[in-house]
Amino acid sequence: MGKVGRFLIMLLLILGLASPASAQENYRMYKLTDQLTLWVLAASPRDMDLADVFPGQNEVFTKYVPSGLAPSSILAFLLRAPEEAILIDAGLGDGAVEKILAEIGVAPEEISQVLLTHLHGDHVGGLMVDGRKTFPRAQIRLARAEHDFWLDEANPVKYPDRQANFDLARQILQAYGEAVKPFEFGEAIGLGLTAIAALGHTPGHTVYLLEAEKILFWGDLIHAAALQFPRPDVSPRYDFDPVAAAATRLDFLKLSLREGLTVAGPHLPFPGLGLVMAVAGEASAFAFTPRE
Repeated sequence: MGKVGRFLIMLLLILGLASPASAQENYRMYKLTDQLTLWVLAASPRDMDLADVFPGQNEVFTKYVPSGLAPSSILAFLLRAPEEAILIDAGLGDGAVEKILAEIGVAPEEISQVLLTHLHGDHVGGLMVDGRKTFPRAQIRLARAEHDFWLDEANPVKYPDRQANFDLARQILQAYGEAVKPFEFGEAIGLGLTAIAALGHTPGHTVYLLEAEKILFWGDLIHAAALQFPRPDVSPRYDFDPVAAAATRLDFLKLSLREGLTVAGPHLPFPGLGLVMAVAGEASAFAFTPRE
């Protein structure tokens, strides 16, 4: 098994060491309009080991999650309209997203765009399975800042602990070649989506706002909902810049509350959608109400 394969297996383990729940839905569909549906694809519902993901912060998380295990997921989102099918993130490279798409009757060739929130393996790995491009006709869209960071030849030397991630990102972006289309923040992407900077988790981390439907696809702003909604200042070890990530997280929690946005997060408990709620007497603490 190569470095990329070992890296993906490691990601699957560290994102949830506990056994998944026995009864799982693979997907859920929401009809947003007559012409637009949202599908939540449950690539890997599981519990997150907080001691592993938030090392050295046991005193903080045991107050909110005494068991040390927080419900989490690896999800992808599909927006489908008559003229276009847009996938937001692609899961791990284990073929799970592709299999779920087949269950709902979507062929890989039907995906017109894959929007990446960032280039971590649990979001980009599913673009290649067994050495082949999963979505052969899709454009791969991501922020220019994210694209350039992971392809910068100097960065693997600066960040040697992220070598496996650099290898995976380069392998996938090179495989898709001219289908990779970086964008600038603020750009309209398609189906009414706008790309917005949400920096900190990675140098080009991106959220996507579906303004007409008031849905914010917010990537990895939250990893453990049970902990980070009441304590958005707490950052996981995956955050590239933990201080910036915490500030960004707080900003988007406040925005989502103020604007009444439905938030969609790939690591929120399935189905990964819900509302941000205020906590009485706490200006910087929030609660999460899942959407059925």
